[in-house]
Amino acid sequence: MDDFTKLASLGALLERARTCLSSEDLPQLVMSDPGHPGYVAAYERVLAGGAPELLRDGGLLLNSFEITENLLLSHSEASTSPRHRWFSILTACIELLSWNGWEASRGTPASQALCNLTTDSFALLDAGDARAPLELLPSTCRELQQASENRHLRATALLCELLVGDLTDADIETRCRELNRHHDAFQAQCVESEDTNEWIPNVWLARRPEFIWGAAVSQRQELRMWLELVKAHFPWSPGLALKTRERLLEDGEAWERSARRR
Repeated sequence: MDDFTKLASLGALLERARTCLSSEDLPQLVMSDPGHPGYVAAYERVLAGGAPELLRDGGLLLNSFEITENLLLSHSEASTSPRHRWFSILTACIELLSWNGWEASRGTPASQALCNLTTDSFALLDAGDARAPLELLPSTCRELQQASENRHLRATALLCELLVGDLTDADIETRCRELNRHHDAFQAQCVESEDTNEWIPNVWLARRPEFIWGAAVSQRQELRMWLELVKAHFPWSPGLALKTRERLLEDGEAWERSARRR
């Protein structure tokens, strides 16, 4: 079971987001249904106390209805304004804090939370916000790879590192080779057990054959967002990076087209 509650980079991201929001912002950011006062009060506690407040008493606030009910809305409205982007970053951090290795609050995949973090960070940078937390994302990607037992998430975090990292050509090539190894491992029906040397079903078998996406992504909206990130930010060189970039786009776009035809 994964536990991201002690990841320094994730804590730093949440801190950055909460310092870029105020309690006066919250009424316009949370849902406006009858639970509105409770939502505002819960997120005021997050802005005041950060991760320690979320994790107090075994994560009572982290997993509360008032917090989790607003997670999906926060991302769908992220493009509304810069403060909506910061709220989306805040809630993506909350989702990753609640990740258990298979799902986060409201069933959100960690890959989707990471995608939202990356999309919102680039959007804030493009809008001229000097506080955009892009410099925190490379360490977040590396820590997620080290901390997670979920191999699909490790591959997604590695892909994200290639999008946000300030890497040398040698670093890029090493990571592209590793990304290709991940894909090959996800396509094998059976693997050899390290304990018994017997062939056993591959628990990390990808749902689909598409390069990386077949294992890492299950929703079309998330796939579209990742493809936009790859188009804009995946390295063009060295040679293996270009081949990896092209494969990611070709396979992803083909899957997206086939899904539209259904």
